[in-house]
Amino acid sequence: MSSKDPQRIARKRNLFQLIDSYVHEKIDIALVLMEGDRGLHQALKRRYYPLMRLIDPKLGGGFQLLHRIADSLAGEPDDEFLRAMIAHYALLGEREIVASIMLKHPAAVNFVNSPQLLSMLTAMTLSPDTTVSGISLETDGPLQLSPGWAGWARCLLLHCTVPAHLQALSPYLCEMTQLSKLEITGCALSYWNLQMPPTDRLLICDLRQNRFTSIPSPLRDARKLKWLSMNHNYLRALPPWLPELSAIKLLQLDGNEITELPEAILTMPQLNTLSLAGNKLTSFPELQSPASRALTSLMLSHNPLDHYPPALTMLPGLTHLGLNGCNISNLPDEIASLNELTYLSLHQNPLSRLPEAIGDLTKLEILDLRGCPLLSLPESIGNLTALQELDLRNTRILNLPESIQQLQQLKTLRIHHPNAEISKAIMDTLRLWLPNCIISSS
Repeated sequence: MSSKDPQRIARKRNLFQLIDSYVHEKIDIALVLMEGDRGLHQALKRRYYPLMRLIDPKLGGGFQLLHRIADSLAGEPDDEFLRAMIAHYALLGEREIVASIMLKHPAAVNFVNSPQLLSMLTAMTLSPDTTVSGISLETDGPLQLSPGWAGWARCLLLHCTVPAHLQALSPYLCEMTQLSKLEITGCALSYWNLQMPPTDRLLICDLRQNRFTSIPSPLRDARKLKWLSMNHNYLRALPPWLPELSAIKLLQLDGNEITELPEAILTMPQLNTLSLAGNKLTSFPELQSPASRALTSLMLSHNPLDHYPPALTMLPGLTHLGLNGCNISNLPDEIASLNELTYLSLHQNPLSRLPEAIGDLTKLEILDLRGCPLLSLPESIGNLTALQELDLRNTRILNLPESIQQLQQLKTLRIHHPNAEISKAIMDTLRLWLPNCIISSS
């Protein structure tokens, strides 16, 4: 019998209707009708296995798991299960089933994660108890939005990684009046040519992996913004109005083409983390007076600085500093002024020595010196009694100072010398000196 036979199609539809009721007696009838029919068995398998895996990933109960889905719906089902179930039926285009589940469990769709479900919801009249607080569109699929949907005004989060979906959403962005988190990543945007959602409530804005050459000007009014990420775009300069966003705590600008950092950025009162790794900075702004102690984390790795920036002494609150691959050949004594540092990474710099002043960083917990052509460590290294991780792989160190025995808090020490005999001798000595530390070459 052909799979397009009207009788077979009707029989399959009848089975689906019985099961989709999620009534035990009807499920039993459906399973009896399926017996001995391989085609129907395969049809049910394709349709229901994704749901049954939510109950039992190993499918140990076979189609009897359908009863457990019915029990779950009749009781107080787990929100994650309900969301996955609704998304599954939305993918199948089963609007009536989605509406039925939502009627019984209006909180089940507080987070929409498929274009099919969003298309379906905008065409429905939702219960007053239904709140869609988040929309995440990361998968391809048809997105056909109906005008007049009231749900936009309740949305707090929008995450989109599909350019076509973003274009479909554009006319409705201005209706997202409660939006606090906007994430548009990997959508190849080179400038803001969309409707802009109101920014007066915006707290987080993530525009990574696009093609922006400047920070979108509509963000100038986002005065409550706390987190701005523009990683991996094509930014060349930062706008003069950026310091006006005085609530920003985290500013991520990695992987751009920024050549100059305005001094005013370093004086933003709430700025806690500034990440500029992988840009084209050749210098660091001179500061006339110490910057706010709010700035605790600064990542400047993989910029062509060619020297240790003297102005870092004006950042007394730093606890994390990344200077990997900056072509720094000399670390000055001024490093001692950063006495709050707990993390310092200098790997892949042409450093042949460290100053004795490194021992003044008594709060340091992690020190990364991988790939630096160091021949030795200063005796003052023993003063770093808070140190927990020390990485000396691919250095040229032939021996270590005895003061390293004072690092009894050290949990992990990695060291590797090209000469296997030297490497083994150093590691054997270290195991004697630091019996509680994990010593490895990897």
